[in-house]
Amino acid sequence: MPDIATATPQMLRRFNAATVLGVIRSSNAVTVSELMDATGLTRATTLSVCEDLMARGWIRELENQRDFGAYQKGRPARRFELDESAGCVLGIDVGVLKTTVVVADLRGRTVGRASEPFRGREIEAEERIGVISQTALLALEAAGVAPDQVLAVTVGLAAPVGRDGNILVSQPFWRLFDVGLKKALHDLHGWEVVLENDANLAALGECWRGAGGGVQDLAVLLAGERFGAGLVESGRLLHGTAGG
Repeated sequence: MPDIATATPQMLRRFNAATVLGVIRSSNAVTVSELMDATGLTRATTLSVCEDLMARGWIRELENQRDFGAYQKGRPARRFELDESAGCVLGIDVGVLKTTVVVADLRGRTVGRASEPFRGREIEAEERIGVISQTALLALEAAGVAPDQVLAVTVGLAAPVGRDGNILVSQPFWRLFDVGLKKALHDLHGWEVVLENDANLAALGECWRGAGGGVQDLAVLLAGERFGAGLVESGRLLHGTAGG
C-alpha cells in the first residue's frame, strides 16, 4: 500500500508562513486584520506567524497607526512590511560570448548588475565558471550586498534543460554550457542554483512583469546565438520530454 503524505504541524507552519509572507511581499504594509482576510487564518495564528517571520528577519513591524492619526480610540493596529534587505537573488544569463548577472531584492527590484565577456567561444569549463563567478561578485559589489546574503540563483542558458534541472547535451553547441555550473557555484559560494532554458525564463518574466501579465496562454520567442521559444499554457510553463 503506497505511503500517504500526512500534514505534520511543521508542514502546516511552513505553509502558513509562506502564505503570510506572500501577502506581505505583494503589499506595501498590511495590518493583522488585512492578513487574516487575505489568508483565512485566525488572529492568533496570524500573529504567531508574523512574530516568527520577524524573528527570522523576513519582515519588520511598523509604527502603530495611532501615531499616524488613523485611530482615535481602541487598540492600535499592528502593521508589517517585507524587509527587502533580508537577502537577495541572482539572475545569471550565460551566453556563448558573455555572461550577465543581475541582483534583485526580495521584491524583484534590480539593485546591481555586471556583465563580462568570455575570452572565446571554445574555452575550458574552469575558465568559463571563473568568469561567471567573478561577474556575480562584481554585480553583488555594485549592489552593496555580501555573497552570503544570496538566497537563490537562477541561471538562464541557451540550451535545453530537462525537468530534473540538468542540461541535455544532444548537440555540440549545447555542450558549451555543460560545465557543472550548479555544483561549482555551490562549492565556491554555498549558493543554491537552478538551471533553466533562457527562453523559458523569458516566458515566465513576461507573465510576471511583461506583456504576458494576466495572460494564460502565450509563446515567447528569444533570438540570440540561436532561436528559442518558451510556451505557457493555462498559466503553466511547458517542458517537453527532451527539454524543448
